Amino acid sequence: MLEVSSIVVGELAANCCIIFSPGTSEAVVVDCGGDADRVAGTLADLDLTPVLLVSTHAHVDHIGGNEDLLVRYDGLELAGHPAEAEWYSRPSMNLSYFLGRSVQSPAPSRLLDEGDTVELGGEKLTVMHLPGHSPGSIGLAFDCSDGSVVVAGDTLFAGGIGRTDLHGGDSETLMQTIHKRLLSLPDDTIIFPGHGPQTTVGTEQETNPFVVGL
Repeated sequence: MLEVSSIVVGELAANCCIIFSPGTSEAVVVDCGGDADRVAGTLADLDLTPVLLVSTHAHVDHIGGNEDLLVRYDGLELAGHPAEAEWYSRPSMNLSYFLGRSVQSPAPSRLLDEGDTVELGGEKLTVMHLPGHSPGSIGLAFDCSDGSVVVAGDTLFAGGIGRTDLHGGDSETLMQTIHKRLLSLPDDTIIFPGHGPQTTVGTEQETNPFVVGL
């Protein structure tokens, strides 16, 4: 059964999720953010080697440390959605210009879209396309020791939703995604968002002011 270790990385406090299977040394890292040193340190503490780095979307607070992490581990592959493949190297699209600098990441060498799967420790993580915050936002759905999990990027937060006033955002699409893709999941499904504490589908249906009544 898979496990998740979540750490906060970078100046915009993004969540990096390290997914691993106890008893093996392999891990999938989701959203390295801007702190490859901390991610690598956590991997070392857990005695893990990453085999895949997944970006839920190509905004700077989620991809800022990609290049640094990729050069640390031979054979580590970067994965993301094809709709944002060119964003990684373009500061005007990945929003690093907001931070007053030019951040570039290698483009994904593995493209992930709705229904694709990632194998780890004999288990499968299923890709969900979750557009709205950005056109190529994705999540990973899988079962862990605590139950069903979705690592959802900046789609749905505890008490909030993703911004849609940034490049590529669309509020109507985001609300459709939340309603049809996330709130339709069982109430006890655990959501690991791109920022802030983890939550559950049921909690957000009952208390999130942006989605109550959807």
